[in-house]
Order: sequence, then C-alpha cells, then structure tokens
Amino acid sequence: MRLILPTAVLLLASVSPYAVLAQTSADTAAPAPIELPMLDVEGRSFRERADGPVEGYRATRSGSATRTDTPIQEIPQSISVVPRQVLEDLGSTRVESALDYAGGIARQNNFGGQTLFEYGVRGFTTSEFYRNGFPVNRGYQAAPDAATIERVEVLRGPAALLYGRGDPGGTFNIVTRQPSEVAQYGLTSQADSRGSLRGTVDAGGPLDAAGRFLYRLGAGTEHTRSFREFVETDRQFLTPNLTWRLSPETTVTLEAEFLRNDQTFDRGVVAVGNRLGAI
Repeated sequence: MRLILPTAVLLLASVSPYAVLAQTSADTAAPAPIELPMLDVEGRSFRERADGPVEGYRATRSGSATRTDTPIQEIPQSISVVPRQVLEDLGSTRVESALDYAGGIARQNNFGGQTLFEYGVRGFTTSEFYRNGFPVNRGYQAAPDAATIERVEVLRGPAALLYGRGDPGGTFNIVTRQPSEVAQYGLTSQADSRGSLRGTVDAGGPLDAAGRFLYRLGAGTEHTRSFREFVETDRQFLTPNLTWRLSPETTVTLEAEFLRNDQTFDRGVVAVGNRLGAI
C-alpha cells in the first residue's frame, strides 16, 4: 500500500495540467483571418540592339566598329554613341549637334551652311559619313535631319579604314529609326523668339495582323531665322521605311529619304553695333 499511493498522486499531478489546457483551448474562439489587398506586379524586358533605341544616355552595344551587334566593352576600337535621348533633350534639329557631344570630333567648313559639311577628328578633316553602314555624303547634300536619327556612332582612329574611304582620323555612322512591332505615333513642334517654326510627325507599326510587314514614316517642315538679319532656312523632309519579315532571322528593309533645304548663303560677317569694323 505504501507504493501505490505515491504513484496515484504522481499520475494525477501529471495529467491535470494537460486537461486544464485542453479545456481552455477549446473555449477560446479562433481569430479571423487577415485578408491583404490585391497587388498587381507589372514589368517589361528591354534588350538593346546595335540598330535599335537606347534607354537613357548610355549605349551598351554598337555595330559600327565590327559590322556586327557587339557589346561596346568587347570592342577594342575607340567608339562613342550619342543616343536619341540626348538629341531630344538638346532640342537638336541637325546631326552636327550630336557630334559636339561625341568627344574628339569638331565641326569644320559647311560651305556657308549650304550642303556639304566637314568635320575634324584626331587632326584629320573629312566629310565622309555613313547611314546604316552605307556612304551617303557623296556629292553636295544637306546635313541629315535629327528627327530620323536613332543614334550616332563615332568611330575614332585607323579602324575607320574598314569602311573603305581611308580616313585615318575616324568617321561616324548614323543609325536611323526603324519600324516597330507596336503601333506608335508622335508629333513635335518647336518655336523661338526669332520667329522660327518647326513641326515633325512620326508614325510606325505593323501593316498586317501577323506582323510580317512593318512601316515607319517620318515627315517634317521648318522655317528658321538666324540671329543675323536676312538669313533664313526653309526645309521639308519625308522618310518612308518598309520592313518585310521573311522569317525571325531574315528581314528585307526598304528605306528612302527626301530632303529639300533652301538656305541663305551665310559665311558670317563680324560687326559691332550693326556696323562693319576693322578686322
């Protein structure tokens, strides 16, 4: 009997707390679940191409040095890319403005603002430049309009010999705006205190539901007045672009440009108080 009683008391003491806890848990109501508001997450991917747009001011790929879509950090030649965002922020209307921010390149003679314009790079003066890899400055054409430019790539040094012209200082290549798979439309206008007016239209997108035919059309007109009297410019341009996607790897692109530039021959005359002075 002396052995049974302690065992019974010990068993009762060990069981009682659990019984109380079970009874308390059963009597307590479960809290209501917390419902969080719906959250939608949207994102987009962007992969830069050597013939496409650039996000911001810094380009990461180029096709001018190697004729292929190559990361700039893997190109041993000296190359600078001026993207379209820079031209838009500067309000540029001519390609010369892009060259001012490329580094190592400077404007030269432009024949009184008329047609052929020259530039100097690494001590050599030249007038040769390219449009999507093809030479376009043969003859006496006006400076290209900035409205059709996607980026300007400046290639400095002897690597410019790859293009066949033989300019040891360097050259530059204009990459134009190409058709887009998504419909897009744009309209811009500019004016200044001298009475200059300018307007451009840009449209592009697919022509069919399958997206095999894409187009881009740019047009613009301007009337510009210089800070010098009797110097005015009238310009009109039209740039149709059609792309036929034969396959994901093969495309055929037809691109044309019509540009009419009527400008006063302007060499510039040094004057003080609207009177000629000794030079």
